[in-house]
Amino acid sequence: MLQTQVDHLEDQLHSHALQLSELHQISQGLGKQLRDLHSQQIEQSSQITQAIEQEPQARLYNRASKMLELGADVEEIMRECELPKAEAELMRHLYHSK
Repeated sequence: MLQTQVDHLEDQLHSHALQLSELHQISQGLGKQLRDLHSQQIEQSSQITQAIEQEPQARLYNRASKMLELGADVEEIMRECELPKAEAELMRHLYHSK
């Protein structure tokens, strides 16, 4: 009877070892997929940044956003980014509503 229990426990141990091996392989595959997705996200982010920087008007709005982060007022944004007062005020309003 004791031998039967030992055999049963050994079978369970073997089964658990196989399951653990399968889980390890799955986790390695998921890790690779996550690394690949992260690389794709970095590449896409870079492409978006490049596209924004290539558009002249977008550069002005991007600069205005950075100026707002640094505490610039509407007049300063109008002067430095050559934006109309209404656009500068809208940007300020949108920035502060975040």
